[in-house]
Amino acid sequence: MVCLQDKPIDVAALLADFSVGLADNGAEVSFVGRMRALSDARDAQGRQRPLEAMTLEHYPRMAQKQMRALQNKAHGLWTLEKSLLVHRYGRILPREVIVLVAVASNHRAEAFAACCAMMDWLKVEAPFWKYEHFVGGGGRWVGTRKSDKQRALSW
Repeated sequence: MVCLQDKPIDVAALLADFSVGLADNGAEVSFVGRMRALSDARDAQGRQRPLEAMTLEHYPRMAQKQMRALQNKAHGLWTLEKSLLVHRYGRILPREVIVLVAVASNHRAEAFAACCAMMDWLKVEAPFWKYEHFVGGGGRWVGTRKSDKQRALSW
């Protein structure tokens, strides 16, 4: 399942629903990504800038299509019983959940690898744009990190 939503992500409810009806798989792995309270951007003294919020923009149909493609890619590389990708958009506050990735497989190694790969691919391949709002005013658009691109290519 793939889901885009502007309301808070209820991780407990989604993971409970995800587990319903699973066969005798041996592993379920999930990743919860939250908005950080500090930006990678630095102030004049070299300190990370505190964040008030983040606005996450996207093209709905394009984002859903790409998320499904990433999910299908994972199912093609690993033997997965089920997977879930949930991504939030709109105004998000520090510590709020931005993304949930969950996978079920017969073996933990495949479950961990697929979950990690889907998150890595999502970071660089899905059409989302992040704008950080700094505490006290101002902000910036956040680009894709070189390290995230390298991780996504490693799969």
